[in-house]
Amino acid sequence: MSHNYFFESYKRIVDIYRKGKGDGVRWIINTDKNSIKLVKIFLESGIQVRHIREMPPINFGVSDKEVALTMEKMEGGKMSRSFLISNDPLYVNYFNSSFEEIWKNGIDAKVRIKAIEEGVDSEEIEIIQDPVQIQKRAFSLIQTAKESLPL
Repeated sequence: MSHNYFFESYKRIVDIYRKGKGDGVRWIINTDKNSIKLVKIFLESGIQVRHIREMPPINFGVSDKEVALTMEKMEGGKMSRSFLISNDPLYVNYFNSSFEEIWKNGIDAKVRIKAIEEGVDSEEIEIIQDPVQIQKRAFSLIQTAKESLPL
């Protein structure tokens, strides 16, 4: 949808950014084998792209002045979509800070694409933050290793 309906607008914003004005365009996506072609088009046009493992449950675009949101849900077997645009500073600030946090934790799409193309998909690596879960997993692995050792 972004490519079909907004790509020319994105390119104009990138052109302004290249002239030293504005902030350019940043885009967050879950980059996989199916989306590489599209992501490369955006990268080649000068749009900054980052990969995240899981997309938020709401799609949004945000600037310093307004936010646009879309939400989808199934109703009676049909997809229903809601669209909201707001210039309320509370919404704009909230979604700007949300975007910055997601962006900060994302991976440069060029790095992600290279990993996919080289067959080194790091998405299979799980990072466990909870110390209790780390201990449980470690003990389980040790137990499994002991059980698989020959007597």
